[in-house]
Amino acid sequence: MKKVIILLVIVAVIVVAVAGVKNFLKPKTVSVNYSQKDYDGLTQKLGYTAKIVDIEGEIQPANSIANSGVKEVDSDITNVEATAAMNHWADSWKYAPLTNSSVKINSDDSFEYSGTFSVTRALGYASATGVPQSLVDTVSKYIKPFGGSFPVYLKGKVEILNNSVNADLSSVRVSFLSIPSDTINKYAGEVNNFVSERLSPDSKYKIEQFKIKEGKFILKGKLPEKIEYYK
Repeated sequence: MKKVIILLVIVAVIVVAVAGVKNFLKPKTVSVNYSQKDYDGLTQKLGYTAKIVDIEGEIQPANSIANSGVKEVDSDITNVEATAAMNHWADSWKYAPLTNSSVKINSDDSFEYSGTFSVTRALGYASATGVPQSLVDTVSKYIKPFGGSFPVYLKGKVEILNNSVNADLSSVRVSFLSIPSDTINKYAGEVNNFVSERLSPDSKYKIEQFKIKEGKFILKGKLPEKIEYYK
């Protein structure tokens, strides 16, 4: 976990340090159009609801989201529905680290993703999903002064079995920077483990299978029936 956090710090520092020189270069992006209808169709298909709840007082990241109920899911999801869901998540939860998301599925069952990674949101996300607060505070001292958000682009293949993530990324870009393949491969295990740990905080819920097949995401597992985001 520490290696993943350290890698994020290094990348953020490099991006900010040279952004003034390279800001004329445009990051690679994926463009997917979606509507509220796409999101509503997905919630009906998967059988869950999500809503924002306004409450008084300061809310700590760990108390900013609540899941309840258990729903058995065995369904396919289009890239448009996935794009709609990710953006609804970002609009609803202030600690969702990825915004302006677009997801594309290719004919070889690989995916492409582009969006914006928020440093401030990511620190809250880490706290909310079980990263030790002492580590979050340490990383925050180094990365928060740089602030801001960075465009990100990913391409590769992914599969999840029983909450264990196996992502094989062939391309990773942060803003205008293309991460070397040897660096991607070096940290692949750490990144997969980090994401897997974020999926496993509650034993009631499990992604039994997630993969890409014939142009769609296939999702099977036990998911929350109701999600509440507190603001």
